[in-house]
Amino acid sequence: MLWKEKSSPEVRTVLVPENSGKATWLNVMEIQDPARVFLLHELDRGEAEVIILAQEQKINQVIIDERVARMHASVAGLIGNFK
Repeated sequence: MLWKEKSSPEVRTVLVPENSGKATWLNVMEIQDPARVFLLHELDRGEAEVIILAQEQKINQVIIDERVARMHASVAGLIGNFK
């Protein structure tokens, strides 16, 4: 699958499938308090934002591929066992 960057003045750049047109299932959101990202300083910004946004939006599970970020998400109660 080919990916391309999309951006607009109100949203940071995100990657979307190149042939997707306008993905109706994708909702790009900004975190309410960007300063919180620095509290998770050992994570990449994207992983930190996923954890913070999940907490802000009362989302109870996230999927994260990096081990350290998974540990933080697990401590925050955001990762369970998938079977």
